[in-house]
Amino acid sequence: MPAPYSELIDTLPHVAAQPSLRDDSAGFSYVEDPDEVFVMPLLLKAGDGAAAPSLILVEARAAVGKSMLARHLAWATRAPLWDLSQVYVGSGTLWGSLAKAFGPMELNRIIGQTLTGDFALIVDALDEAEMHAVGEAFDAFLLELRDMFAAPRPAPGVVILGRTETVDYIELFLGGQVPAQCQRL
Repeated sequence: MPAPYSELIDTLPHVAAQPSLRDDSAGFSYVEDPDEVFVMPLLLKAGDGAAAPSLILVEARAAVGKSMLARHLAWATRAPLWDLSQVYVGSGTLWGSLAKAFGPMELNRIIGQTLTGDFALIVDALDEAEMHAVGEAFDAFLLELRDMFAAPRPAPGVVILGRTETVDYIELFLGGQVPAQCQRL
């Protein structure tokens, strides 16, 4: 049964205090204004997911609005948007990019707040990051995601958007080690 987009928004934490962005070269940004042409989509749950996910995967074919949805999610929740379309992922990318963008002291606060359900990241274009990375480098990045989001939490700590093939690979790679839920756009 299709779920309204508002159900996804309601499950995500709304970031009360946005950490200052020191360096946007790591691909992070904040979305300050809503997109005037955004149309709320219906999302389909893809398979059985965790009842209380710490990670939400949104899959869709190319050019159906994943990036627009990512921007709107970031705006609605005040969460940082991490656009991976120009990022080469590998070992150390998650932690290093967060530290570069927000500073090492904020990194600790961000990790703590994702664990308590008070902070979320919106990650767009994971499929493009996979194309830039070479096999083992992408897997190393997925291991970092696993390590950061494996622990249960009161609210999801990350929403990751990508093409269906990439999301399918992530689900297989994580193999149930992270409480996740997959939705289809």
